[in-house]
Amino acid sequence: MGRAVHLTFDDGPDELWTARILRELDRLNARATFFVVGERVAAHPGLVARMCDAGHQIEAHCMRHVLHSNCWRATAEADIDACLRELSKLGIEAGHWRPPGGGLAVWTADVAAARGLRLAGWSADPADWRGDGVATMIERVSPAIEDGAVIVMHDSLGPGALRGDCASTVELIEPLVALSRERGFEPNVLGRGSSLQGRGFTLFSPRSTDRSPYRPRPPRADVRFEVIPETELVDADRAGIVSLIAAEFGLRGAEYAGRGWRTLEPVSRVVGRAGEAIVAHAAVVRLESDPPMPIYGLADAVVATAYRGGGIGGEITAGVVEESWRLGAEMILVASVDLERALISSGFEPVPRFACYYERDAACRCHPNWLAAFRARPPATRLRLAEGDF
Repeated sequence: MGRAVHLTFDDGPDELWTARILRELDRLNARATFFVVGERVAAHPGLVARMCDAGHQIEAHCMRHVLHSNCWRATAEADIDACLRELSKLGIEAGHWRPPGGGLAVWTADVAAARGLRLAGWSADPADWRGDGVATMIERVSPAIEDGAVIVMHDSLGPGALRGDCASTVELIEPLVALSRERGFEPNVLGRGSSLQGRGFTLFSPRSTDRSPYRPRPPRADVRFEVIPETELVDADRAGIVSLIAAEFGLRGAEYAGRGWRTLEPVSRVVGRAGEAIVAHAAVVRLESDPPMPIYGLADAVVATAYRGGGIGGEITAGVVEESWRLGAEMILVASVDLERALISSGFEPVPRFACYYERDAACRCHPNWLAAFRARPPATRLRLAEGDF
């Protein structure tokens, strides 16, 4: 493809502004790549055909502009599939996908790979959505105009735009093309080659950026595990759990004195024993919700200091998950940073902000580290939990 820069446009097509951008690109004999919104494609199929006829590249953005950090995986899968169907109706097979806002969830790369899509970020951003003048935008991107640069712009007013129209983007094209050609780079489409490999493009990463596979350690041979229903928990075991929690939870351990739980009474306990001593514990709790749904949670997971790093935490977590499914859970909710990689590798996903919430002190609250797994699919509506601190 030679020395090239790549002009890319998100959030269209728009009947007015995309048409003007197409005229400007044609006048300058420049080609671009458009990451389109499926709903807009359905509304303007003739405009998309014009884009293709002019030699521009059409790629997938979304069906509706929902950030991956704000939705369940199943929602994003349905969204990109709907977008791909709209493109397919016009004979377009997308090869790249730029998620809304360039934002990734921990599962975005897997969703893309399953559909044969390459995630496409950018290396230069004039922030045209802010409504700044052309000179300001050129100054902003000038240092990044180099061979293979990918410049992100918008041919429609997407969510969060601070401007009333896309006129500045139309005006930006000519000086941007001139600057690129001055430096020896021809504006061209992304293509389907290897030009996106190995470059530091911007895609806003999820909380966990470690894509290496999680390899659980086998649990220590001297620790055995069992699940005990709360109704069958004997006094000696309850005392052992209280002692473990008091030793490992510091000042908060006093809240568990006597009964061995703080906020929600467990349905079952998963314990790890070394000899007769309880060295690991996690509680299975039932979470009441509105609308009602069989939800179970993991609470009060703890491993004795001397036994950490031996696969014990993963084993008690697996016990909670297995017991929750056995009890009929449709959803399992866990709040954990330490176990995040293990849970995500087991099919859990971060809970979108306020998809689950509870009320405390006259305010709606949610846990920033909630992870969830589902028997079938995520809930269709937000869930209000009777108690979220567990």
